[in-house]
Amino acid sequence: MNLSRAYPGFIVLCMAVGGILAHRSDVSFLAGVAGGLAVGMLPPLLLSAIVGLMLAWCPERPPCVCGKCNSDDYDFIGPMHITEDKAYYYKCPRCGRDYRSQGSKFDFKTAHGYSPYMEMSKWKRWKMSTKQSL
Repeated sequence: MNLSRAYPGFIVLCMAVGGILAHRSDVSFLAGVAGGLAVGMLPPLLLSAIVGLMLAWCPERPPCVCGKCNSDDYDFIGPMHITEDKAYYYKCPRCGRDYRSQGSKFDFKTAHGYSPYMEMSKWKRWKMSTKQSL
């Protein structure tokens, strides 16, 4: 049995336990069922809050060099056709600068190729590359 099939049963169980506890403590049955439903819905709400905080702490891409775009604003151009490259290419919609993402490194396009921009630290946060040249 997977989680998607077990979770509705968990919610019904929480509602039943809430109803039973309400009946034994002289609280209305519907208040107990509503409390059980609230307890049953807490795990996915807390999980989504944790995922949201993790994405805010460690975004997938760094902000643009121009400072006008965030990590979610990039236009995805796609991977190159060469399989050895293993890079993904993005474009800033505001300044039009092209970027290349290779693993934990993020480079931007210059007239002479790609120049290092940012790299991931051991905490998965973006930091300026030590070889950066704007």
